[in-house]
Amino acid sequence: MLSLYVLITFFFSVVRWGKVRMCSILQK
Repeated sequence: MLSLYVLITFFFSVVRWGKVRMCSILQK
């Protein structure tokens, strides 16, 4: 259960980082 929570948290942080990365690339 704990590992699942960590996996979901990690996944969301990666998705959020990906969005920021995409936005910075599109703005250039």
